[in-house]
Amino acid sequence: EALIHAEYQMKDGLYINTDIGIDIKNNYDGYTYHVPDGELHHVRQDRRRYLTEGESGLRRLELEYITKLTENIYSRMAVGYLEWMYGGVGTEVLYMPHHKQWGLGVEAYWVKQRDFDQRFSFQDYETLTSYINLYYDIPFYNLRFKAKAGRFLGKDKGVTLDISRRFKSGTRIGARVALTDCDTECVGEGSFNKWAYFSIPMDLFFNEGSTRSKGAYEWSPLTKDAGQTILTKGLHEIVTSAQDEVILLQKKNFSLKK
Repeated sequence: EALIHAEYQMKDGLYINTDIGIDIKNNYDGYTYHVPDGELHHVRQDRRRYLTEGESGLRRLELEYITKLTENIYSRMAVGYLEWMYGGVGTEVLYMPHHKQWGLGVEAYWVKQRDFDQRFSFQDYETLTSYINLYYDIPFYNLRFKAKAGRFLGKDKGVTLDISRRFKSGTRIGARVALTDCDTECVGEGSFNKWAYFSIPMDLFFNEGSTRSKGAYEWSPLTKDAGQTILTKGLHEIVTSAQDEVILLQKKNFSLKK
């Protein structure tokens, strides 16, 4: 599949983001195994149908506005087809003091599930998700901790815990788990949702020139519905993207004595 990405800045902080997937060649005709389980609405377990029925389609078309409210407070609003499975409207506010190792945020999205063909129509399922987010840069080994608490896509409530490490090359490797009120029987096979992920700066593959693009991959042993969120770039990731490039220069050395 080829992915055509376009981003147009209408004015300061106001963007139109578009992703269009074009099928070139696939072997989805052999992707027939599909036995979703659990008690939640299938907010992610129907991914096979999105792949096989929407081989080419509109992956994203959103209007996004990002602004700085005060010296330490940032906000983001988005409306449209936010990702390949959901469209809607949402907002996020982030408080992140300068020269501190922590941040606090709140976000909320009203979304509706898109049809499997990934064109312009929707299914009946809709929900409101809302979270309180905590971010903390642990002062050793370049570790970053994230916690998200609230109401998720499947209408389950709980927290996700995320720990990652950034290496000198700019590569980040991490893992995340979801612990919600959807218990083992509710989740189905796998008992709870968990993920491992990494991102690699594309500069590692260039002898000349430079780019701030990153290649990212996320893996889960089973795609389940508990603890799922909208697949959109978070405000904290946007704000810290440039800071991460010089993070080693910003931080003081960790001291056990201190």
